[in-house]
Parts: sequence; C-alpha cells; structure tokens
Amino acid sequence: MITRWPWFGAGVTAAGIAVTGWAYADWLSAPSEPGQPVVAGLVFGLGVLMMIPLVLTLVSAFRYAWRRESLRDFELDLLNREISYARRQAWRRAVLQAVLGAYGWSQAPAAFEDGFPELGVVGFAAGQTVVVAGLVVAAIRLRGTAWMEQSVGGAAPATAAGAGPGSPGGADEGVEPGASVGAGRGKWPVRVVHVVAGAVGGLGVGAVAVLAAFLAVTLLPVDAVTAERAVKPSAAIPAAVSRVAWEWEAPSLIQNAVPAGPGVVVRVRDGVVALDTATGLPRWHYRRPGAYAGQLFGAPDGGTVIVTFSVTNDSTRVVTLDAYTGKVRSQRDRSAGGMGGFHGVALTSRGFAQQSGPSELVGFDLDEHRVRWLYELPDDCRFAGDSKFARYVALRDVIAVMLMCRPDENLHVPCPRDDEVDMKIRVVALDPADGRQVWRQEHLTSADPSSLDIRAAADGDALAVLTGGQDFLLSQADGKVIGDLDLDALPYHLEEQRTAFDGYVGFGADGLLTTDRKKPGPKSYRWEPFGAGEQKQVSLPKPPDLSQWTDTLPLRDVLLWTIPLMRGKETASMTVVATRWDTGETVRFPDVVEFVYHRGEGRLPWPRGAPLLETPGAITVVQGDGSKVVGLAG
Repeated sequence: MITRWPWFGAGVTAAGIAVTGWAYADWLSAPSEPGQPVVAGLVFGLGVLMMIPLVLTLVSAFRYAWRRESLRDFELDLLNREISYARRQAWRRAVLQAVLGAYGWSQAPAAFEDGFPELGVVGFAAGQTVVVAGLVVAAIRLRGTAWMEQSVGGAAPATAAGAGPGSPGGADEGVEPGASVGAGRGKWPVRVVHVVAGAVGGLGVGAVAVLAAFLAVTLLPVDAVTAERAVKPSAAIPAAVSRVAWEWEAPSLIQNAVPAGPGVVVRVRDGVVALDTATGLPRWHYRRPGAYAGQLFGAPDGGTVIVTFSVTNDSTRVVTLDAYTGKVRSQRDRSAGGMGGFHGVALTSRGFAQQSGPSELVGFDLDEHRVRWLYELPDDCRFAGDSKFARYVALRDVIAVMLMCRPDENLHVPCPRDDEVDMKIRVVALDPADGRQVWRQEHLTSADPSSLDIRAAADGDALAVLTGGQDFLLSQADGKVIGDLDLDALPYHLEEQRTAFDGYVGFGADGLLTTDRKKPGPKSYRWEPFGAGEQKQVSLPKPPDLSQWTDTLPLRDVLLWTIPLMRGKETASMTVVATRWDTGETVRFPDVVEFVYHRGEGRLPWPRGAPLLETPGAITVVQGDGSKVVGLAG
C-alpha cells in the first residue's frame, strides 16, 4: 500500500506536467486557435520552473533522512525550514495552476462545438487539474521531520539533549552531545521502495486520470442507440402502393438515404438514423452533436453502412456500422486526400475497395481498415474512364472493375477524347475479402474512351456495362450477359444520375425499364423482363415544370413516378403517382415531401439521389434537403 504521500503527490504532479506540456503544444499548433494560448503557456512554463525547488527539497529530505543517525540539531532545523518553505511554495503553485486549469476548462466548451473535441484544449485543462491535485497532496503531507522519518520507515530522531546517562542513546553509550540519535537506519531497500512506490504510484494515478478525461471527451459526444438483430425476416417489398403508411420527421435537413438492414438509413446533419420501413419507427441512430456527417455509403446487400464525419480540413472520421443493429464495427481517422471526404469507395459487407494510384485497387477489411489485398492491373490494361476516377463498383457479392486494354498501344499516352479507339473491354469481378478473381468478361469494341462506364443495379444483382454503342447487362453471380441495353431507350437518370450508393433502380437481374425519352410529349414506359415474364407498358403524361428530373420506380403491379413542383422561391414539393401497368389506373400522393430548392447556386435543382427506394414493407420517399421521410404501402 502506498503510504508516502509527498512522493505520491510529486508523481501525480509530474504526470500532469507532462500531459499539459504535450497538450499545450498540440493546442498551439491547431490552425483554428492561432496564438490564443500563448500567454497561458508562458505562465505554465514559469510555474514549472518554480516547482524545481519543491523537487530539490524532496531530494534533500530523502538525502538527510538516509543518514538521520548522524544529523545535528542545526541540520534538523535547516531541513524543517526547507520543508516549510517547500510546503508554502506548493500551495502557491497549486493556486497558480488552478487559475490556468480554470482558463483551460473555460475554453473547453468551444472545443466541443464541431462534435470532435480538440484534445489539446481538453488535455491542457485536465493536465492542469492533475497538477493541482498532486501539489495539494504534497503540500498537505509535507510536515517537517515527522514526514521525513515516515518516508524512510524509521521513528522521529531524538537528540542528545533528551538523553541522559544510562538511557539508551545517552553518554554512557558513547554519543557525543548535540548528535542526533535515531531508532536505527533500517534496511535500505525498504526506504527506496517507499520513495519509488510513492512516485511511480503518483505517476500512474495521474496518467489514469488524464486517460479517463480523454476517453470521456472521445466517447461522450456520441449520441448512439443500438438495436437487437430482428428474429423475424424483413417484410416483403410492396407490389403496389395505395396509401401513406407512415411519416417520420427528421431532426434536421436530410442529406441522403440508402436502403439498409430492415429499412432505410437516413443521413442527417450530425449523423445517421435507421428506420424500420415496415412501421416507420426509428430502430437505431448514431449521431455526434455539433459534427457534420459528410457522406453515407451502403452495401448493396444492406448489411453494412459507412458514415463519415469531418474532423479537420484534412482528416475524416470513418465509422462503419452494422445496418441491422447500429453497432459500431470500427472507426478510423483517414486522410481526406485534399478533397474533404472519403472518396472512391466500393463498399460491401465483406470489405471495401479504393483506388490507389493509376494502376492499383486496394481492398480493406471493415473491422480494422487494414489492407487485405492489392489488385494490380495487367501491363496491357488501365482503368477505364478518367485515370483519377477509375470505374469500379460494389455488387452484392463482388467488386466489379472495368478495364480498357490495348496491347499494341502505349497506355501511358492518354486516349484521345471524342475519337473511337479499338480496344478490349475487360470487366473483372473480385472477391471483397481476399481480392481473388471470381469471374471475367471480355468484349472487343471500338469506342470513345470517355464513354466507358459501369453501373450497379440498386440491389447489386446486375451490372450495366456502357461502352458508348454496344451496351449490355451482366449477372453479378457469374458475369454472364443477361440482356442488351439501348442507351437512347433508357430513362434519363441511368445516363446522368446515380443514387447515393451508385445503384440504379431501373434495372435488375430480372428485367429492365425502358422509355422513349427523346420523344416529346407523353412518355411510354415498358418493363422488359429477362427470360420468363411478360412485358408491361404504361403511358404517362408529361409532368409540368421540372419534368426532366422525374424519377421512376418499377414495381410488380405499378410504375411509380414523381412530379416535383415549385412551391415558393426556395421550396419545392414532390408528388408521387402510382400508375398500374397496362390499365393506366392511377393513385396520387400529392406533396408527400417538401424540400429546399437551390436554383442559381451552381447546384442541380435538387440533390442527386433517387427519392423512391425499395425497402421492406413500404416504398420509402426521401428527398435530400427535405425534413420528412414517408412510407407508401399497399
């Protein structure tokens, strides 16, 4: 048990000084606080210098106590005066450091405003608090020679003035007048252990106290509620809709949403909220009050989501969540790469991939964000599309990569734009866990390199391969061609828009939605199944106002489509219409959601992303820059 409190207090003080010094340097280097804590740092440095006498006194006391058998009266008086002086200085230093600690804590609230506390500010305040605690302990226990003797395991010394002939330690035993008489030096290891135990114990307690403060400021800003994994299977996706089943008001403007788990995950300003789309009730949420949630990615199988938060200008916190329970699988700080975000992510529930340089794709695990595999392009191939933004997407079970191969050409020479080039298109499917090639599809073509692209179906079961002329669909399971594409017959948003996770709701492994979109006036939409099934068709009137942004979603019995309308200078609303295949019978849901309209700000009329999402139990209507999510059911 630690009983040598002055040394314990000195250890606590030393731990606080070390932490405060590091925190001050970190605080001073923060770009958001240029020069603000300079005066506090100077005062802190002066206080540290003034603590040197306290340390020297403790060393001197131990040195005197070590040879206490031979101490003279004047040496005892001198030592008592030194200890008394050190005690007064400890109290003065404690008051000074308390003032600095109060200043640090006064700055701490501002460090929490963006949801990610600045550890330098909090460390400075916590370190100063630990310093004060250590000084107070040392000052209380510095009590003259009685303390000195307790420090080394002996009794208080007795002088010759109190000893008489015949008494222990008296003249009869050869003790000179004025010499101190001790109770015995004792074994030296006991003394050293007392001092070392006190100092090391103080260091440990101080370090634990600061660590607890760091953990508190790291964990407390998170507002998270998890859920248990559902025992029952998720509800089926509706074949038709006829009513508004539920509505949910978001705590702030909605940024985007992805189908995930037993419903949908909605990104709001400071985090994400998961809704059970069969009931419209929140299942779980992960929010950091004051922070900004910059991105949301969803795996095509619905099992995993990633949300990112802006920590600094060049750092992004990447949080991986189980989409069914909301439990954190991992959180890591990643460099924003000068682009302010976590970009080029192909996410699956078994890992994710990102481009690394002009000829490599790197696979990471979800729990540690460690590199699991590296896919290096063959010598005669390079990524299709722009060299900075390669064409690769996540499907349900694999990550698909599109390559262009020209064995007879120098691949380091950029392909001419708007010119057709003879090449071999190669689509490679990689296992997200180990990078192993699962399947490969090759196709000879002559195309403009800038027209090459691949798109994933919303459910991740099919892949659209766009070559600017000969376009086709592949099954994600084996890479076989399951259908052809006519780009001119596709709804507008396949060519120009992508949803939040690069999926397209107009095609899948079972069929394809087409339209005569270049024809003026009313539009005719057709569902063309692959293999078994009947073709379905419906004619829609041309919607008013912003008609080119109409979104569509084919269901088994109806085609859903949207009509966005201006409602004011800066607001618009979304009306959803369900039209039954072949018969044309319609059900309208007027103004189901409203959102902020950004005309004239260099943005699209409203944020990218499909407002109609296929989710269990209901079709979810969610629009970026709106505040309400609506579920439509049969």
